Amino acid sequence: SPFIDENGDKYLFFCHDLGGGGTSHYNTSTIWGMKMIDWHTPDYSTVAKLTETGKTKVTGGDDIREGNVNEAPFMIKNNGKYYLTFSVYSYTDKLYQVRQAIADSPLGEYTKVALQDGGTVIAAEAQSDFMSGTGHHSFIKAGDENFIMYHAHVDRTTGGGQRAIAADRYTFVNNGTQDVIQANGP
Repeated sequence: SPFIDENGDKYLFFCHDLGGGGTSHYNTSTIWGMKMIDWHTPDYSTVAKLTETGKTKVTGGDDIREGNVNEAPFMIKNNGKYYLTFSVYSYTDKLYQVRQAIADSPLGEYTKVALQDGGTVIAAEAQSDFMSGTGHHSFIKAGDENFIMYHAHVDRTTGGGQRAIAADRYTFVNNGTQDVIQANGP
């Protein structure tokens, strides 16, 4: 996922994904970022791991429940803070959802926002048959309105791999400590 900062600096965010079959040497997916010299030339000296699956920070932090997936990164900036949004759990899981981490610079160090403090941007409840698997997203602006566009399962009762697109409005709200992204759905 590309990001251009206000000063024109370019960044690329990506997932180091789960391995396949028995040949995998890793069993989680994590999010990484790097600065780009231009869109064809990475600055490899800036490569940084931005999330650690199951932890609030790459350097450790508190344990959190999110399955073994941090994927589908997207970056937005608000009031000088960088919001790294990403999906957790597997895309076939009804709990697939978008969460957020906040930092003072594009390459971190990021701290995932605790769930009780508004860390979930958008999610469906496991027992819901209204919506399922609300993850892998991007943010867009339409006129003066902000929207999060995301995948949702076609089969909203059992989940699975077949997905459709959904959209909801989002805004920034203060959780008593800091501004966090909050969507009005699903």
